[in-house]
Amino acid sequence: MGILTREDILHLPGIVGSRYNGLRMTAEEYLQLPVDGQRYELVDGVVIMTPSPLPEHQEIAALVTHLLISQLASAPGARVIPDVDVRLRENLVYRPDIVAFRPGVLPRGRRIDFAPNLVVEIISPSSVASDWVTKRRDYEAAGVAEYLLIDPQQRRIVLFRLRGGAFDAIDVDGLTPLESLPGVVIDPTPITRLF
Repeated sequence: MGILTREDILHLPGIVGSRYNGLRMTAEEYLQLPVDGQRYELVDGVVIMTPSPLPEHQEIAALVTHLLISQLASAPGARVIPDVDVRLRENLVYRPDIVAFRPGVLPRGRRIDFAPNLVVEIISPSSVASDWVTKRRDYEAAGVAEYLLIDPQQRRIVLFRLRGGAFDAIDVDGLTPLESLPGVVIDPTPITRLF
């Protein structure tokens, strides 16, 4: 048998689980993959399987999604989207816990291939280095206006705000207005109750 191509691997009988994990491809190829029930991201052109989040992680994500949506009710066209692919470069597609856009920024029916106004990541035990370092740098380089990082293990919420091409870190220990979504305030109290 000769060398297997990516297409050969995708069609092998009996391949289950993380069938795409470790394959090298472009963002365009990645976004064409059929859904197989697993969670993936494309990092530096390599498909990486990410484990399913713990229930506590999903509770925090649901609460933050609700808090954002409820505050944006008076902003028609604003969008809050959990768990969706975001293409930041030709070889980089992340799947943030939550992204949000100002009214009119993200038209319906298209993929996200530009920096959201707000990205929210909730750190899991397996994503500490990725969320604190790698994703923070990638979101900064892509021009994400604000990156809200929720770290239940450290009982900490940090807002990274883009200033002159670099993130400034703000500890969210009280009511903190978002610049990326006018009229939205992050209240840490209901979130930290879930830590």
